[in-house]
Amino acid sequence: MKTILLENEVCLAEISAQAAEVHRFYDKSRGIETIWCGDPQHWANRNPILFPHLGSLPQGKMVIEGKEYHSGNHGFARHALFEWGTIEADRVSLVLTNTAERKAQEYPFDFKLEVVYQLIQKCLKMTITVTNLDSQKLPFEIGLHPAFAVPLERFEQFWIEFEQPEQAEAELRSKEPFLLKGRMLKFADRPFERSKALFFQGLKSRWCTLTDGNYGLRVKIEHMEKVGFWRPNSEAPMVCIEPWLPLNTLARQDTFGRGKENWLLLPKASFSFETYYEII
Repeated sequence: MKTILLENEVCLAEISAQAAEVHRFYDKSRGIETIWCGDPQHWANRNPILFPHLGSLPQGKMVIEGKEYHSGNHGFARHALFEWGTIEADRVSLVLTNTAERKAQEYPFDFKLEVVYQLIQKCLKMTITVTNLDSQKLPFEIGLHPAFAVPLERFEQFWIEFEQPEQAEAELRSKEPFLLKGRMLKFADRPFERSKALFFQGLKSRWCTLTDGNYGLRVKIEHMEKVGFWRPNSEAPMVCIEPWLPLNTLARQDTFGRGKENWLLLPKASFSFETYYEII
């Protein structure tokens, strides 16, 4: 099976084994598709899981015990075929483990990455668990890159609304700062002309909502080190809300050679976090 449908009286979700992505999250009452369609003209993905690292590696490689391993932007999970685990009427799980080829070329560690989707009324809940199946510490990072459909002709009528007033400065390479102040990131202010990606640390809100004032799609961002907002170009009828790096107390080190630390998961240990998309 390539995809599985979870459905109730108010909405449905279509889950794909490819990258464990959500292909549809459909509001039956309003006839609205919330998930970006994956049009390669703008961005071919929909909402991939980013693992085992975020962003790119120096020259696209890491060195582990003197051997080079090559990895693309955001790691390999975003392109991998997951296996189906538990399948129930309102719940499905998908599992990714390492392969001999991937261990030899990309990431020399044994792991299990499990993604559980559960449909509860108009809420699609996700529980993501990383388990270290190796005999040594597992270096990793994890984040989400969900993209949501926004009608192009009405794009500037939408905004991101935060649960609480926020005050944070975006992480930009430019010297000119971009400040988030208050409860709204208005698309009418054309924030993505400043930068395609706006990432913030230390947000207080438990959630943020993509909305036009009449309709909304809420994303849980609670307990995340970073939250990003991304649009690939000015013609793309979509926007990404990206919860990265769930807060934790794991040990850290710079395994990937980027000058910043990843996490270390002890042998046989697991690490889990939850998020959700909710139609409101």
